[in-house]
Amino acid sequence: MFSKRENNDEDFFYNLKTAEHWYYFSLQLADQINKADEIAHAKWGLAETNTLYYEKHKDELYRRRALLLSTESNSLYGRMATPGDFKATLALKHRLENSNM
Repeated sequence: MFSKRENNDEDFFYNLKTAEHWYYFSLQLADQINKADEIAHAKWGLAETNTLYYEKHKDELYRRRALLLSTESNSLYGRMATPGDFKATLALKHRLENSNM
């Protein structure tokens, strides 16, 4: 859907906000039906969108949000997911923890 390498900032932010909207919607639905794997996936997606915004503009608020969401997602995946999901969310968490502020 979008890439942080897009040259057009307007398209980048539009696509980023669209993805963020759908991940929030997914999180709300997952919470309503109490489906832990869907909650973890939605939080992971939100962490990714916040990470892309942070990497493009170095806004610390987005890095902190991404770190919190990736930590929560990783914790959920650690209790129930495949090793691949756990490793992917842990890698994102570590990338954010080690990023320059």
